[in-house]
Amino acid sequence: MKIRWSQHAYNSLTDVLDYSFETFGFLQQVAIEEIILTSIEKLAEFPTMCPVIPEISNNVREYRKLVVSKEISVIYWIEDDYINVSFIWDTRRSLHHIYNIFKD
Repeated sequence: MKIRWSQHAYNSLTDVLDYSFETFGFLQQVAIEEIILTSIEKLAEFPTMCPVIPEISNNVREYRKLVVSKEISVIYWIEDDYINVSFIWDTRRSLHHIYNIFKD
């Protein structure tokens, strides 16, 4: 399967990496970016390995959550031959906030 990133996913990744840089420095930022990207690449081989998130899934899309670390998860959905990365979630933010993003 191929990986496809939404603009929202790129923006949220940038937010996570900026926060990491400002809080922990360059080396930690690079390490977090590497673990996120490596984890997403694994989805191409095992796309259904992560659980569905019923709170934000609907009749059109079944969103799944890939746990990258205690603080970071990747929200994605599967369509045909694509893994669609929707959002990089800093899990310290509430699920309610994520729901508001995806309810549209």
